[in-house]
Amino acid sequence: MKRFLIILLAMGILSGCDKEEPAPNTQLEIAVLDAEGNGASNSEVNVYLSLASFLDQESPIANGLTDATGAITFYGLKPKQTYYIDVRRVNATNWISQITSPYIEEGMNTFSTVISENWYSNLSNAGGISWSPKYVFIDDVWYIYNDCFNDDQYLFKKNLKMSYRNHTKCSASDPDFYTGEWFGTANQVTIYSDLEGDTGLSFKLVESDPAYFLGELRINGGELLLVRFEKMGI
Repeated sequence: MKRFLIILLAMGILSGCDKEEPAPNTQLEIAVLDAEGNGASNSEVNVYLSLASFLDQESPIANGLTDATGAITFYGLKPKQTYYIDVRRVNATNWISQITSPYIEEGMNTFSTVISENWYSNLSNAGGISWSPKYVFIDDVWYIYNDCFNDDQYLFKKNLKMSYRNHTKCSASDPDFYTGEWFGTANQVTIYSDLEGDTGLSFKLVESDPAYFLGELRINGGELLLVRFEKMGI
């Protein structure tokens, strides 16, 4: 079974009250830190009730911006409920953190999470980011990728769904489209389509940036090809 990179913050809140009683004054103070350990001010924090909502970034139950110290407090949270926390500041997110919280008790609770610019949030978002292979590195020189391929579109979503579209410029080829899923471990990214018998496409992620990434692919049974993928629509 494929292991997907999923960044979770699970928070269960315990309570003994019934429906007619007011919910306990459960509070959660979140400290958002940057990669250097400093408070990340003006970070957008969204709180979700389900993993699906977290991955699709739909219907947060609470949200807000951290203060000058990188902190934010949410009040009146529902007891006995797991929460998923999404944090973003510009291109930095906490998606790669893989941090799970302990249960939250009644009263004030504290939690900290770290945001960073990382390959997962560089390559994807909830709606999907599209990439095209634009250049290849041969004999220490960057060349424009073959016209048959440099308009191919790979779309990666935060929920690990993917799609491929071939807007081919080559008269001998037909346009193609398929869907599938993608995932990454360390610096290896693998793409699987829904096509029968597909063995997947893997590449070594050499470098990632919000505007481009470098992928090293193995071709012809052994030769390595370094390809620069650029974000479409910018």
